[in-house]
Amino acid sequence: MISLVHNRTEIQFIYIFCEDTTELDEWVKQESYTKIQDRVYIDENILFEQLEKDLPVPKQLLATSTKEERRPLSLFKNKDKDTLIRNLSEESVAFIRYQLLIEILLRMPLSDKAKRIMLEHCRRCYDENDPEQTRITEFEKTYRIGVLGTAIRWYSRPCFLNRLLAKAISTQDAHYLYTFRFIISELHNELRSLNLVRTQSLPSKLFRGTVLSTDILEDLKKNVEGLVSMIGFFSATTNPAVSDMFAGAGPLPTDEKHVVFNLNVKDGVTTKPFASIRQYSVMPDEDEILFSLGTVWRVLNVKLNENEVWNIDLELSKEDDERCIELSEYLKKQFGDVPTLLTLGNFLSSIGEHEKAEKYYRLLLDELPKDHKDIGVIYNNIGFIRYENKDFCGAEDWFQKAEKFFENMNKTNANTDNKLHVDIVKYNHDLARWTTNSALFSATSLRCHNETLECITKSLQADHSSSVAIMVNNKGLIHYKRGDYTTALNCLIEALKILNENNARYPPDISAVHNNIGATYFKLDEHAKALENFDLAIKVGLELLPPTHKWIIEYTNNKAAVLKGISSSQSIRN
Repeated sequence: MISLVHNRTEIQFIYIFCEDTTELDEWVKQESYTKIQDRVYIDENILFEQLEKDLPVPKQLLATSTKEERRPLSLFKNKDKDTLIRNLSEESVAFIRYQLLIEILLRMPLSDKAKRIMLEHCRRCYDENDPEQTRITEFEKTYRIGVLGTAIRWYSRPCFLNRLLAKAISTQDAHYLYTFRFIISELHNELRSLNLVRTQSLPSKLFRGTVLSTDILEDLKKNVEGLVSMIGFFSATTNPAVSDMFAGAGPLPTDEKHVVFNLNVKDGVTTKPFASIRQYSVMPDEDEILFSLGTVWRVLNVKLNENEVWNIDLELSKEDDERCIELSEYLKKQFGDVPTLLTLGNFLSSIGEHEKAEKYYRLLLDELPKDHKDIGVIYNNIGFIRYENKDFCGAEDWFQKAEKFFENMNKTNANTDNKLHVDIVKYNHDLARWTTNSALFSATSLRCHNETLECITKSLQADHSSSVAIMVNNKGLIHYKRGDYTTALNCLIEALKILNENNARYPPDISAVHNNIGATYFKLDEHAKALENFDLAIKVGLELLPPTHKWIIEYTNNKAAVLKGISSSQSIRN
């Protein structure tokens, strides 16, 4: 029994209470179960004392858990199947984001530096735990990248790594996951290698037993024929008796249910790898089948059996599944076949998580050589974030750094990309300087100043869309701020045309330009065209951004306030 549960990441300690000293002596001799250690007792009072000592939560797990963090899965709702990644429900948007984040992390190149970042974090979490510090040192000295089975052995070993990895994955926090990208990628790659040669030997049906909240169970019942992805590396077994044991029996709190997942993997072809890890696991008795992060399943059926256990039938979503093809193509269009160092920061910025994006960019500034080709773009993008957060003086400083960097690069390597970057940064710098000195610009979407309505406009950062389009958009905003609305409109319409003709179509950038065109039309008193473009800004933006995203709210407020301004003008005339 202990061999089956010992390696579960949710189990930190195992306690043995013995009836007599003979039994106690036998357990004390056991050395293979590290979660037991010396927690073998014949005196229940001493057992309770140890429990009280162990109850304080280790500091690496002290972060407050949100409802979403505790949620073990994400859903792409069946009712959203015809929406083609637009106008999606909140749950389906979260599903897409999770898949995006996993793809970005898995495409990042592996290095000893990634390993070092992870281990430094682990050391900080266990700074007062000598046994775990010893294990971290062992990992540091003995781990070799690309040696099959090494990642699986460490993952299956009950120690610092699987506990912190489970915590990182459960948060779905991009920066936290980035910290553990080394072991995430290594595990994924090992499963892929095993999957290529050994999938055929697996049975077509696997099982997983667990306990789910009634809320999640209801979501699954409503999502038959929809998609689901488990948050984390997903374990299953070939033995239904083992899954029944993990599902448990007997009474539970009213908000929890016994569940068994019946997993159909008969074709073995999927967008994410899976394999038996028995050969390399430190717990081979579990006969564990491990699925990689982000594996997608289709929900076939949810029903209650005669033993009051919910059976959930899932089918592995295949590579030729229409939704998976669409998602894969979408990722390639937005981020390319191979992500750059900037991809994660750009992704965080695009979904409005500016603080996390800046944190990641600053991390890169600390790691990269001072003359690295991406330094100037990082300066520019931090400036963009500061601009979005209304820190215009800070934005101006960062744009100035970027401008100086690219000008210096041009002296030694005057290529087209460098020239475009210089132009983009110059327009950003001018825009930030102009905004800093402008009394009209407001932290709200619209305001009255000398009886003039002023719309929030959007500059664009580098690396999502065409550099030329970004430059032309930001050039248009300079003319807008100077009151030259006709020239501004010409620039913005040109930027929109370039973006729409670009194969790598990025909805947030297109929505921002529509918003800017709407603001400019309003300045030219062409209210119908202004409202039309605000509507388009909202519609296109919602293809990727959630309704609560800062940009969507500002577009909506722009539209509402312009309507209010039109109404007020009509009232005055009447």
